Amino acid sequence: MKLTLSVTLFLCSFLSVANGVSVSVGQSPPRYSGYDYNDAVRIAYVLPVSTRIEFLEQNHITVDVEFSYMQWRDNSKKWGSYDDDWYEDIEGISITPLFKYQLATLSNNLDLYIAAGIGISYHRGINWGYRELGTRWLFEDKLEFSLLYKQRHQFSLSLIHYSNADFEKKNQGANVYSIGYGYHW
Repeated sequence: MKLTLSVTLFLCSFLSVANGVSVSVGQSPPRYSGYDYNDAVRIAYVLPVSTRIEFLEQNHITVDVEFSYMQWRDNSKKWGSYDDDWYEDIEGISITPLFKYQLATLSNNLDLYIAAGIGISYHRGINWGYRELGTRWLFEDKLEFSLLYKQRHQFSLSLIHYSNADFEKKNQGANVYSIGYGYHW
């Protein structure tokens, strides 16, 4: 609870400089076969960096930094897979720079983007479901496809991979596939 409150206050301080907020929900496939897909929720403030990288003739790359809070829900107990105590829900925070590239303009009000970035995250636990993450500090690799409607409403599909990059012996990592909605002002 203290982490949740601290993260909320920390992220609220960025509200005045952020240009958007996004919410995504997703799942992580099971490490082993079964019904134990784990759920994930991620809330992020998007802070634009004034850097604009000209690329090709028409399009350009922009850089945003996401300050996010995530909650991972362990579903192994829900499905009765195991009764081990170390399977628990965990929370975390991350900072991830995203390089966004406009792939196409689909209409006057609709643009298609691809974004990728590698950031750092900190989590309250080192196990998520059947995964032994090895450490609380993980890298967050994100790949996202999004539609931006009227430069305000963003609808996205993303893959986020969490791993400690073999800094620890145990590094089973986790992938989260999610859909999201963002609002930019």
